[in-house]
Amino acid sequence: MNTIVDNSQNSVVKARSFITETRSKMEQLVADFADGKLNREQFHVLYERYQSQINGVKLLLAESDPSSWTEILDGEKTQLIRRRLQAKAVGMIIYHSRTSACLETLGEISAERGRVKPLLEKLMEQIKQKTYNQNQGYPIMVVEVSTKCWIFIARGEIATIVTEFNGEPTTDQEDTLIALLRDFERANSQILKRNNTQADHLAMPFQVFVQRARKG
Repeated sequence: MNTIVDNSQNSVVKARSFITETRSKMEQLVADFADGKLNREQFHVLYERYQSQINGVKLLLAESDPSSWTEILDGEKTQLIRRRLQAKAVGMIIYHSRTSACLETLGEISAERGRVKPLLEKLMEQIKQKTYNQNQGYPIMVVEVSTKCWIFIARGEIATIVTEFNGEPTTDQEDTLIALLRDFERANSQILKRNNTQADHLAMPFQVFVQRARKG
């Protein structure tokens, strides 16, 4: 029994180490794009591959939750319920933080722009008053604007993202978006500092999250 436990713990350690190593590869990928060593297609293909690997390992770690023994008490497995009810990112708007120009729209946003603008203004006011919520140093806002419509906003120094979910996003989903925002800003810092708002010049880590989330 102890051998089984030891093997399980060792696998978890290796899995977490793999996630850390893969994130390092993604950071290098971001740096290479910023330095002009990669084109957009190379960046997107490799970034999606790394992100998919991390998502797969995270899923396996979640499914190895010791509490999974309670699944035998349910007619439907706990993990299946969790996946079925997890919020999906259905769309995203990316803004240039300084100019407020729309850089790109991904997926489908059902929330009216008129309802999003006051939220952006409210977050800016919270930033000025230093009363904002934050995730990893980024000012954020999470609001339910209507039934099955949640808006997650994160403001970076260069870009601001507005993501629509069909349910309340998890902390892990928020963390993932912040990581993607950080990579987006690093990869495109030189382009955006020149106020270049042409989406076909930008690396878009976000499309991996939105497209995969919509597929379920």
